[in-house]
Amino acid sequence: MSVALLIKNAKDEPALVPVATEATYGAVWQAGAKALELQWVEAMQFGVEITSGDLPEVLNELRMLRAWFEAAGLPSLCDRLDLVVNALKAVRFDAGETASIG
Repeated sequence: MSVALLIKNAKDEPALVPVATEATYGAVWQAGAKALELQWVEAMQFGVEITSGDLPEVLNELRMLRAWFEAAGLPSLCDRLDLVVNALKAVRFDAGETASIG
C-alpha cells in the first residue's frame, strides 16, 4: 500500500502523485507529524480531502515537515515532499479540480 495525492479535474479525470509507501509514511512522516504536532499530516495517511480554504494550512504543515526532514538528514524525503507541494500549489480549485491525500 502507499499514500498518494489524488487530483481530479472538472471531468473527474484523476492524476496521482506518489507521497510515500505506507511503511515510510507510518514510520517517518508520522514521526515528524507527531514531533511537530501537525494535524493535517497525521490525518493524511488515512485519507483527507483538501479544499482551497485548507490549502494554506496544509502547505504550512508540509513546509514545517520538510524542515524536519532536512534536519534529520533525509534529502530524498525533502525531494518527494517538494513534488507534493508543487502539485498541490498547481491544483486549480476555481476550475473544479479537487485534491485528496490518502
